[in-house]
Amino acid sequence: MILLYYLFSQKVYIKSDGEAANTINYLKGVLFAFLTFFPFYFFSKKGCLKRENLIIFFIIYGIITVFRFFYSQTLLRNEYLQSDVINNAAYDVLSLFPFIFLIADKKILSSIVFILLFSIVLMGIKRGAILIALIATIIYVLYLVKAGDKFKFRNFLTGLILLAFLGYFLHRFYSTNVFLQSRLLVLLEGGVSGRDVIYSKIYNYWKDSENMANLFFGYGLWSSIKIAGNAAHNDWLELLSNCGIMGVLIYLSLFYLLYISAKKTKELDKKYMLLMILIIWFMKTLFSMAYMEMNMAPLMMLLGYIFGNEELNNNMKIISNKNFSTYV
Repeated sequence: MILLYYLFSQKVYIKSDGEAANTINYLKGVLFAFLTFFPFYFFSKKGCLKRENLIIFFIIYGIITVFRFFYSQTLLRNEYLQSDVINNAAYDVLSLFPFIFLIADKKILSSIVFILLFSIVLMGIKRGAILIALIATIIYVLYLVKAGDKFKFRNFLTGLILLAFLGYFLHRFYSTNVFLQSRLLVLLEGGVSGRDVIYSKIYNYWKDSENMANLFFGYGLWSSIKIAGNAAHNDWLELLSNCGIMGVLIYLSLFYLLYISAKKTKELDKKYMLLMILIIWFMKTLFSMAYMEMNMAPLMMLLGYIFGNEELNNNMKIISNKNFSTYV
């Protein structure tokens, strides 16, 4: 659908700050984010992609992502000549969180990795990213409590210690960081970086359209810039202006299917991995842009692995049952 829209959309839009936005970059972002699902699904279904392969990928990609975060942090500090800066790379680090379930059988190690990633997200001082990290923490602690019948008390204790440590660290970081305090205070007073104005312009422009085609199919890629002078910074409003109600419904169906998959999955680590992917993805749609961001690719890789592995296991069960029936 996005590819079709690209063919008929204006190719370049100029934002209110003078920055150019190309629809080809829009298209590349969407394709890169979502097409990564298919090779991981294919190789996982064929049995070529193992859990161990993804752990190696997690280690390598994790190191690169963390390095990029601190490199970006250094550049921003040099540019603004201050130690406290807002680092969008925090959203890249968020994409690493679901990978922790690949090593979740090692509770202490996975908890240490979780704490390190949480700390890095906190240093980015992105309010949306911090909120998502907090929700991810709850999901991970719930997993720790439910995992392992033999060591439930130990897992509960690990989760409790993790919460206590992160709570203490968060309190210390907040109480000593005036910049974070000021950003949260602005948020409480209703300051949302002018996004409320953008949201209102985009929604009202779409709602007040007298053309049914625009209501159902939108105005084309990056039309949010034409309407409000900037991107929506919200997937739902971006899709509403770009692809109309049809685009929103198609996108919503992806979350419904993901929720159903998480509900039906029997393996606890995969269930909570799917749940964390669902939460991170959905929350990002509200605070940032998800469906055209490169940092969606790791989540799509994990989804490809999970769904491919599930199909492989189902096929193995069918073959096993046929062989048993033949033997009997």
